[in-house]
Amino acid sequence: MPETASTSKARLTESMEDYLEEIYDQTNARQVARVRDIASALKVSMSSVTGALKKLARRQLVNYDRYQYITLTDEGKALASRIKGRHRILARFLQGALGLDAERAAANACRMEHALDQDVIDRFLAALEFVQADPSFGPEWLRRFRAFCEKKASRPSPAHAPSEVDLTEMSRGDSAVITRIEHAQTGDSRIARLGLLPGTSFTVQSDPSDQGAITIQSGDSSITLSRDEGVDVHARRLKSVSKKCKPRH
Repeated sequence: MPETASTSKARLTESMEDYLEEIYDQTNARQVARVRDIASALKVSMSSVTGALKKLARRQLVNYDRYQYITLTDEGKALASRIKGRHRILARFLQGALGLDAERAAANACRMEHALDQDVIDRFLAALEFVQADPSFGPEWLRRFRAFCEKKASRPSPAHAPSEVDLTEMSRGDSAVITRIEHAQTGDSRIARLGLLPGTSFTVQSDPSDQGAITIQSGDSSITLSRDEGVDVHARRLKSVSKKCKPRH
């Protein structure tokens, strides 16, 4: 179904939100945005920017005509401001409560802001404000928590534990639990968006030795990963336990 103004209330995709944020930043800095500047900032082609601008214009979020500067509509400004607000709240929580440095907090907030609804983000902010304001927590509690995290992070990595393998080393029918995701900080977050996080259990449905895509079952979801993604997913096999019924006398 083609996009029209009537569909403008639907939530934007992650990439469309990124475009809107960048236009917001550029128009705040110099009143208008330009296609080549957006393309440079987001590291995409100018044709990709043009396509995105047409979609945003149909949703009445930007004022866009070919060969003209780009500005936000009032609705676009309001939405972009809310998106930026989500980012600031998450970055503040990651930096203020979890002790991440500013760069890591910003990078992770950027990935998280597209996946969480506003109520969850508001609760992150409420949790941070509660911890900072409640006398039973306070600055000392935060300091001790950060020290605990640093101590835990300094422990020897289980990366070479013999029981840990990546998905490409597993066989059809294997059940396992994810222990870590390689390159979690630098990846495009697709694996996380699929719900594959440390602690997630799954069963391998396809045979990774076939050199093709790898399909796993996690809960009610059937998930397909490329082999490159499979190499990044490390897991610990679960021992199968056969239960024998006791004969009744």
